[in-house]
Amino acid sequence: MAGVLSKPTLLTAAIFLSALITFNFIGFLHPVNPVMNRMFPEEPDKSCLNDSDCILAIPSQLSECRMCDPYGCRNYSDSLDEVVAINSSWQPRCVFSKPPGTCMTACKGGIIQSDYEPRCINSECIKLKKP
Repeated sequence: MAGVLSKPTLLTAAIFLSALITFNFIGFLHPVNPVMNRMFPEEPDKSCLNDSDCILAIPSQLSECRMCDPYGCRNYSDSLDEVVAINSSWQPRCVFSKPPGTCMTACKGGIIQSDYEPRCINSECIKLKKP
């Protein structure tokens, strides 16, 4: 009968789906996240209502979907060209789970704000030099 899946096909699909869910749960698929973000880049949200909606960030670093610290335990100067102002609630596409218990050691990287600040101007997050 055309259009009807056979029992072996359904069983194979169920096994494949179960394996995919299991691999995601144990974090086996997590390394695929940055590959997907490079293949299908997403423009960060820069919309805002007020200054508190904006942060300074490096979207390309966040899109790496690192295990523990989004900046790989490194600090970056806010004067770098790749540091931009984005909406603080924007998140990169990291759809696959991290392995459980991966962040046993704590480190903190990020943007060192010394010369610039994020501001909301005309409903858009902008990186401005501090006065």
